[in-house]
Amino acid sequence: MKDSPQELAVLIRTVISESHSGPLPKAEQFEHYERVCPGAAKEILDMAKEEQKIRKMIVGLERRRINAATLVSFGMIGLAGIGILLGVSWNIIVPLGLSGIITFFLREFSKVWRSRS
Repeated sequence: MKDSPQELAVLIRTVISESHSGPLPKAEQFEHYERVCPGAAKEILDMAKEEQKIRKMIVGLERRRINAATLVSFGMIGLAGIGILLGVSWNIIVPLGLSGIITFFLREFSKVWRSRS
């Protein structure tokens, strides 16, 4: 029993799928870019280095922002505690303490929310 050409094509056909993840292309792609456009490989490397610097800077700024927010939050809570010890009016102490606590929780909530998206 002979198979028709269409049936053979279905039997022989295979799908090759390739995936790559990372800031730089694979070595074969680098070589191809360089052949097509001399100097492209160096430009790609330079762009990857620049992106890495920017990411590092963003992480540092985010860390400083978090530290500053934490310091402000605990500072407000501390001021509320000092106010209690000194007998300052509750009209001042409660909003001050609550603002520190709310700031702290909002920061934590925004961190969780950003990590999910």
